[in-house]
Amino acid sequence: MAIEETARPVIAETSSRALDWFVVRTNPNCEDRAVASIREAGFEAYKPERRKEYQHNRSKRWIERTFPLFVGYVFLGLPAGRPHQFGRIRLCDGVKMILGSNPRDPRSRPIAVPSRLIAELLEMQAAGQFDDMRAPIAAPHDFVEGEVVTLVTGALAKLQLTVADPAGREQIIVLGEMFASVRELGVAAKKLRRAV
Repeated sequence: MAIEETARPVIAETSSRALDWFVVRTNPNCEDRAVASIREAGFEAYKPERRKEYQHNRSKRWIERTFPLFVGYVFLGLPAGRPHQFGRIRLCDGVKMILGSNPRDPRSRPIAVPSRLIAELLEMQAAGQFDDMRAPIAAPHDFVEGEVVTLVTGALAKLQLTVADPAGREQIIVLGEMFASVRELGVAAKKLRRAV
């Protein structure tokens, strides 16, 4: 299930009405089952997720997978200002317990989570702050042959060079005067800027 599919209902729900949030401990590897079961019972549930992209060893294909941010835990949203039905939540498939509650102690109360924390998690997840993805492919440069450029990093920073062969996508050939002669260098395009 995509992150957008799990986060979007919660965003709409939290903006339309106030919810009290609690932490639910799930059975092992049952986060998705618990979220589905809690929603079937008529309550809101949110499982923060992170995406990870990795390269398959044999096929070399890039694979994207989604993992729970908090393994074994999901957030439960109950309507604010109404008596909470924690007993119904405990009966949901995949739910082990609600943090802070003890069925043997009638005075125990589940631990509430501030709504702003849930909103921050939603924003961070939507922005991809938890994701472990490969770097985007650099856009092709637009340097032309004969153009004067400057190195922006390294020991030769601010050295002016002339573009000799801009055909490479990531690395281009430049000419620079060093040691009393003109030298040809291969430089990563991202390390060059137009000279002013």
